[in-house]
Amino acid sequence: AASDVYKRQPIQVIETWLDRHQSRLTGVFMENQVSDDIWQDWCDEKLDDYTFWKPKIELLNAVLLYVIDTEDGPFATFITPR
Repeated sequence: AASDVYKRQPIQVIETWLDRHQSRLTGVFMENQVSDDIWQDWCDEKLDDYTFWKPKIELLNAVLLYVIDTEDGPFATFITPR
């Protein structure tokens, strides 16, 4: 039942949705997609933000869901078909 969905943990709801839509989440760190110089500037706090970064992955029909700044640097999450 639809009301049962709200009783589960958020990750379970996401996993159920992904399974039903034959999709998965795929992520990439900015560090792996920019030059060493840019990455060093980011680490040295010479850059104010990461909006210059255009995350990309090599999977067809990928949709960018969000980009967040983590302890390990900016991280982009995509939804992709399985």
